Amino acid sequence: MVTMFRREQVALLSIQLLVMCHVHAEVALDDHRNKYVSTGETITLTCNIKDNSPRQIHWSKGNCVFAYSPSDNLTFSSFTSKRLKINPDLPSTLHISNAQHKDAGLYICRVTGRRVINTITWNLTVSENRREGSIQPPYFLYILIPVIGFLLCIFISSVCICRKLRTWTLNKNPAQMETRIPSGGEEVISQPPGDTDHWRNNKHRSQYMERINSVYGHI
Repeated sequence: MVTMFRREQVALLSIQLLVMCHVHAEVALDDHRNKYVSTGETITLTCNIKDNSPRQIHWSKGNCVFAYSPSDNLTFSSFTSKRLKINPDLPSTLHISNAQHKDAGLYICRVTGRRVINTITWNLTVSENRREGSIQPPYFLYILIPVIGFLLCIFISSVCICRKLRTWTLNKNPAQMETRIPSGGEEVISQPPGDTDHWRNNKHRSQYMERINSVYGHI
């Protein structure tokens, strides 16, 4: 293990020394970017290469380092995660599959050219994955409020219609008889105006029957 670690350190140091021997950078460009993803997603981080023949492409996150020298065809990597991949044929792109919370952090890519060193820093934020089909509370409230308003309108309309039907029924079928007790104590039955003729006919008929009974009763 110690021998392998030393070999990796020697390889990285060799790449850096070779680059320093060939490069005299005059301009340094630094770019910062933020990226927000959810757990389980696939992430792609890219590094700008403005020089057609870069001397070195260097990725780092904390103590993990990836270095590649195209001119010398040397590669060094201390990344141990199997989900993180950097293809030597396309070293300017870093892929992370099935992102996890521990993948969050700063990813720094440095491209060293003949006269320019381009650096881009990715600030990766990994949040909890939202389940498919779930409704977040704010969105749920946006749906719930109109539904409650709609149901309330239906309820108020139903109450108004019931009251109108009740009033209409009472007006159509009024009380047929009203009973009043005057001061004399005799119960008087008053008829509705529409039944006055019918009441008079019944009264005359009753009086006629009483007269017949009285006549035949004396015979």
